[in-house]
Amino acid sequence: MTALRKVLLWFFGFVVAGFAAASMWFWLTPIGINNYVNKITVQLALGSPQALTQVGLIDDTLLDFHSGKLDDLTIEHEKKILARLRDARVGLDHYGPAGLEGQELLTWKITAWFLDDLIRQGEFEHSAYRVNQISGATVDTPQFLTDVHVIKSPRSAQRYLSRLTEFGRVLREAKVRVEDDRANGVVPPDFVISQSLLGMRAFIDGGTEKNALVTTLPTKLEKVQGLNDAERAKIVAEARQIVQREVIPGYEAMIALFEDMQRTANHDAGIWRLPRGEAIYAAALKSSTTTDLNAEQVHALGLSEVSRIEKEMLAIMDAQGIAGDTLAARIHTLNTRADQVFPNDDAGRAAMLAFLKEVDARVMAAAPQFFSTIPPQPLEIVRVPIYSQDSSPGGYYNPAAFISIKKIMPTTPSSRCRR
Repeated sequence: MTALRKVLLWFFGFVVAGFAAASMWFWLTPIGINNYVNKITVQLALGSPQALTQVGLIDDTLLDFHSGKLDDLTIEHEKKILARLRDARVGLDHYGPAGLEGQELLTWKITAWFLDDLIRQGEFEHSAYRVNQISGATVDTPQFLTDVHVIKSPRSAQRYLSRLTEFGRVLREAKVRVEDDRANGVVPPDFVISQSLLGMRAFIDGGTEKNALVTTLPTKLEKVQGLNDAERAKIVAEARQIVQREVIPGYEAMIALFEDMQRTANHDAGIWRLPRGEAIYAAALKSSTTTDLNAEQVHALGLSEVSRIEKEMLAIMDAQGIAGDTLAARIHTLNTRADQVFPNDDAGRAAMLAFLKEVDARVMAAAPQFFSTIPPQPLEIVRVPIYSQDSSPGGYYNPAAFISIKKIMPTTPSSRCRR
């Protein structure tokens, strides 16, 4: 055996031993609360290809096994994740709270609350309108594909095509879940159905030639090195075919289902009308407030706050000379003043975006005076997609990748606010 071979074998043995020790330390029997939290975080992330892309660490690397896939929306997968959460919560008690103090105790308490909250809400199988005008597969997935999935290489472009195909599966799975919810008494009110239909119809209106999943692709491909014009055109053509074959039929099927539900839907919006509605509301209330206040207590607090805020508003309006018999009348007057609104047209939207960007620049210039750590990702303020602007209730925000690798990969997405 040559000296070089001995050295290589020794080095390999050292690496294997180190890997085994690291696995025991982190993966099998983590040492300490922080390592345990890291472990369960990784385990949960591995169950969501979209979460892994949102993290932004291993996409388009040798470790990338996920970026051609979308999340599983089946009830079977949901139950599997809930079982993992329960196991993670049981394991957490092996690391505290006894014997912990300071930051480690705080980590334990936050993780315990987070897991308890997810488990508490996950126990309600039929508790929400999983497809609506604000969120769900028909809204979130297009946003994910156009805003989060980064195309920076020929490989990531092909993964985008794979995810377009996956989108068909996601729509079919979402439809099954909506049908199951309906069979168990969970049907959106008529106004939610109407707005959802508006958004879904707008998304597929004009076919593949006007679909955002296709129209946003050429600009991204122009920035990809290693592709010639013919290859770029081929990718766009394939995207168009996939959208026609997988995505549009999925939307058409969902539209047909919502049209059928619309025939018998009523205007009642309260969660009280759903099976186990009171328990669902209590769990959601605890999740949103982190308190044990009941619905009546929160409502009373809300009325008190509204009264306080209205008095402050009236005082400000009096000082500004904005008259009216009621607060609502005064707000209407304010909302129709030319200096308070932007025109509802393309020029007005452009002016609003420019105004918001100027505000953001002023905020970020002052931010170091108040924060020691400034996010490295810029905030990108852009227009709401035309296909969803009529059904979108307002602006919304998509976060940047959780782990910033901007210096290494300049095309890592910025955080994005749509208006």
